[in-house]
Amino acid sequence: MDRLKAISSTPVYLIHAAGDVVNPVSNSLDIYEKMIELGNANTHMSIYDLTDSEMQGLHSHLSWVAGLHDKAMMDWLFSQSK
Repeated sequence: MDRLKAISSTPVYLIHAAGDVVNPVSNSLDIYEKMIELGNANTHMSIYDLTDSEMQGLHSHLSWVAGLHDKAMMDWLFSQSK
């Protein structure tokens, strides 16, 4: 929790694949919920179901590929500034 407190004012956008077998989606959900609890209103999360997309057949851990094709996530990313 101390590590999350250290970034509690930093914009965060978590992306995850629902069926990820390397890193369970519950890890990102826990981080998301804790960031909201810490008051970070600029915390967002997208969970991609890669079985029903053009990603079908690729490894379920490749959520960043789906994220890079997500217009809403990319718009959010490029709207951030220091």
